Amino acid sequence: MEITTVILWIIGMLAIASIAAIASKKHGVEYLIGMFAGAVVITAVIAGKLVTFGPFTVSASIIVFSITFYLTDLISEFWGKKEAQKAVWAGFLADILLLFSVWVAIQWQPASFWTGQEAFVPHIKV
Repeated sequence: MEITTVILWIIGMLAIASIAAIASKKHGVEYLIGMFAGAVVITAVIAGKLVTFGPFTVSASIIVFSITFYLTDLISEFWGKKEAQKAVWAGFLADILLLFSVWVAIQWQPASFWTGQEAFVPHIKV
């Protein structure tokens, strides 16, 4: 991926988070807490892919994970430390829900006609 594409992705992520911050000023902090929890889960899902970013090899989740800091800073600045802590707990619990759900999906007996279990398991591991 070209560096300009990555820079556009970073700008897009910051723009989406900023729009959510504006919406949450009108509608409540829950929007940002939800975005934070979603970003934490997305980070866990895409963390296994390694990408090149200039001369560095990093996890594909690095940009999404970086947005979580921006979101908690916004929450802390406008709603206080207590709300930022709620966001962190929401993200933590969302990650636990993700891990449990993936574990259940792997353990669950697949339908008799479905032949994708062998392809599914190596890509989604707990």
